[in-house]
Amino acid sequence: MGNRGSYTLEAALVMSAVILALSALILAFVFVYHQALLTSTACSMAEQAVSLQTQEGLYQNIIDINKGMQTFSYSSKEDGEFPDFLSRQSSQGKTASPQQKKLQITGAAIYEELSRRIKEPEETKIEVAYTNRLLQTTVAIDLQQKMKIPFGGIKALFSGSDNVVLTGRSRGVVVDPAEYIRNIDLVQEYAWRITDPIEQEILKKSSKKLSQSFSEFIKSYAEKASGDTGNP
Repeated sequence: MGNRGSYTLEAALVMSAVILALSALILAFVFVYHQALLTSTACSMAEQAVSLQTQEGLYQNIIDINKGMQTFSYSSKEDGEFPDFLSRQSSQGKTASPQQKKLQITGAAIYEELSRRIKEPEETKIEVAYTNRLLQTTVAIDLQQKMKIPFGGIKALFSGSDNVVLTGRSRGVVVDPAEYIRNIDLVQEYAWRITDPIEQEILKKSSKKLSQSFSEFIKSYAEKASGDTGNP
């Protein structure tokens, strides 16, 4: 009877440890899945954002260069649900530029991808930044999720926060050979229009100086020749 009771106690301790280890393993798999989801979403959406940028009109990058960096930001903690966030922006009468609309399309696609989550995060942040430097146009995506963990109070004693922050970042470069060729042709065209009158003026001055020098040479040669013929 005593041995049977000791077996029951040992089994309870072992099963408690096994259940705790399995729970920690499952939770670790959940975090790994969310980290992979953030990374894959950032990479795929960066490619999609780049493909949207290549559908610009003629010389659109030159037109947008004075606008600097344009961003689209969303925080579930501050802005609430994503559809309500977009509808509030529309109801406030904000006239978004074509570039801003493309960033909103990318943000909506990111939110849709992140809906394939397993665990509800405490906060989700989405930031899409478009930077135009004429010679290089980039789209950067920064994703962040705060996940609450069991026994977070113990973690808060050491780090000051009872949650885990997962991030996903990606950056895409807009490559449009047709637009690059158009920009080069545009620069060459205006450079020719600007430099052609200058070159003509320089050529006119040079030809005038050359003709004066030639005239002076002929005159001096004629004077020298007449002087030589006058002396026996």
